[in-house]
Amino acid sequence: MEWKFVKKTNIDNIRKVENQTGFSIPEELKKVILDYNSGYPTFSCYDTINEQGKEIKKLLSFNEEDSENIYMFLNFYKETKLFPFADDSAGNLICLDTSNVVLWNHETAQKTYIANSVTEFLSNLYEEE
Repeated sequence: MEWKFVKKTNIDNIRKVENQTGFSIPEELKKVILDYNSGYPTFSCYDTINEQGKEIKKLLSFNEEDSENIYMFLNFYKETKLFPFADDSAGNLICLDTSNVVLWNHETAQKTYIANSVTEFLSNLYEEE
């Protein structure tokens, strides 16, 4: 799998988000952010326990100057305790709920289980048919 439109970021930007939220970002997600910040995966489809063929749009950026960045969702984290790291084209968020990856539906405010970890989530991405 490749990533398109990646924008460089650094560990200081990640630490800034951790300090502002009080959320300790797992090492596996830190590595993904450092390698693919704001990127669009070429394999973008995934399944939840309820639906197949959902699609990740991109990783949220950890650079404040970028559009669709993590800073837009700091209050969301404080209210829900879900840590968003990606979004889809419908406005839903892909989040960490402790260590599990979940989809948060913005229309229903419901979360749906996707995977046990960020690594599992990314390894389960597949090409749109």
